[in-house]
Amino acid sequence: MIALIRLIALGLAACALLGSLVYIHAKARAEGDEIILSMEPVDPRDVLLGHYIQIRTPLHQLDTKNFLAPKRGWKTGDTVYVRIAPGPQGRWQAVELYMSPPAQAQGLVVQGQVSWVRQDFDYEEVTPTDADAPGGELEAAERPIRRRQIESSGRDVLNVIYTIERYYADRETALALEALRNEDRVQLIASVGAEGRIVIKGLVIDGERHIDSLF
Repeated sequence: MIALIRLIALGLAACALLGSLVYIHAKARAEGDEIILSMEPVDPRDVLLGHYIQIRTPLHQLDTKNFLAPKRGWKTGDTVYVRIAPGPQGRWQAVELYMSPPAQAQGLVVQGQVSWVRQDFDYEEVTPTDADAPGGELEAAERPIRRRQIESSGRDVLNVIYTIERYYADRETALALEALRNEDRVQLIASVGAEGRIVIKGLVIDGERHIDSLF
């Protein structure tokens, strides 16, 4: 009898925890600012976790060249604050990066985490001169253009993760959504809360909104 009571109590506690998580997610969706994000092709499914479409948006890879943020010094695990704004066709995009919460940022700011950093450079085209020729002068046709790294252009490119990387669905739906995503026919509907937390609300498929039901 005691074991049964403990089992029931455990079940009720689990239900309460699940209910609170659903409530928190629903509250974040309802009270946040809605944004629409483009989706890029990526690998589709993880057989251990079920079928889903993996989500990658323009917010997931950020080249510091395009922002006023520090060009060097970013590390894996860093928190990054990304100010976003509507772009072409109403799809939101990153407009500024911050290493710490901005004191006065106009517009919406989402919070993510740097998952990896790589170094990148710009390149310039260089035509070999006669001095580069081992045997003398070079004919015009023998002057191949090559690319040279511009040392002063070195900067960090960030791969950033949020909480919107996976959209779960049954196998047939996931496969269908992958095909539509790769044809740029699917966009992500998300909600941004006051602290920059971003959650998925649904999808736009061929211009039609599909909001996910939590219940």
